Amino acid sequence: MKKNRKHRKIIKGIFLFLLLVSLVGLRFWYIKSVDSPKMIGSIYAEKKQVLSQVSGIVDKVFVNENDFVKPKDKIASVDTELLELKVKEIDAKINYTTKQKNLIKMQEDRALEEYITSKKDTEPDQKSFKDKLKNLEEKQHQAKIVDAKIEMYKSEKELIEKQIERKYIFSSFSGQISDINIEIGKPIYKSDYICSIKDNENLWLNVKVNESQLKDLKKNKTLKLEFISYPDQKFQGNIFDISKNEDNLFNLKLSVNHLKNSPDEKSVNLLPGMTAYLKNE
Repeated sequence: MKKNRKHRKIIKGIFLFLLLVSLVGLRFWYIKSVDSPKMIGSIYAEKKQVLSQVSGIVDKVFVNENDFVKPKDKIASVDTELLELKVKEIDAKINYTTKQKNLIKMQEDRALEEYITSKKDTEPDQKSFKDKLKNLEEKQHQAKIVDAKIEMYKSEKELIEKQIERKYIFSSFSGQISDINIEIGKPIYKSDYICSIKDNENLWLNVKVNESQLKDLKKNKTLKLEFISYPDQKFQGNIFDISKNEDNLFNLKLSVNHLKNSPDEKSVNLLPGMTAYLKNE
């Protein structure tokens, strides 16, 4: 009888000990889960600026925020009416100056003929001879000035025509449109900021962590990633940058690697804003 009571006390003691250990374990797990929340990150992309190559009034905008574009896709265009009027004005100047050139050419030919005739005289009048030579040289000089004007007008016209050809503002790479800074009817000038394009070829995962989470993290460490958009796919992230922000948190930047089941498996399309959970295993 006494042996049975002793045996029961031992079993009861073991049970209480196991219960206490379980409670301590649960308490430790709870504290750890509260102090170490899940690490969540979002995909970011490098932004590249699009600048205007021409001045004018915006007449069309072909994109909206978050639209995807490819190289040579149209972003906007400017009204070239003023430039086209400028071309017509230059054409008029060229036409007028060409008529001046033709008139001066006739005068030059006449002056040359008079000079040659006076040179052939057996008893030339020296004063008349010098006057005719001076007149010829003046006409030749005027002809050179007019030729130079015509070439200047042609160069100006060619430059404006190139600007008209560039009335369209194109994307130079693939990505997602953001921060559009133009409006239809508003003027823009050369080198003005038009918009940004998120370069989808240069993506990274950005994660904010607290100091306690940072203890187990360092550059070049590899973490397991689970993207909400691709629950059946496997990913790895490699930490390539760690920096402190204004909120006394730390920013981690991770390159993302899609772990394919086979070389023939199609790559997934990661986009800015997609979210992933990180596992530090």
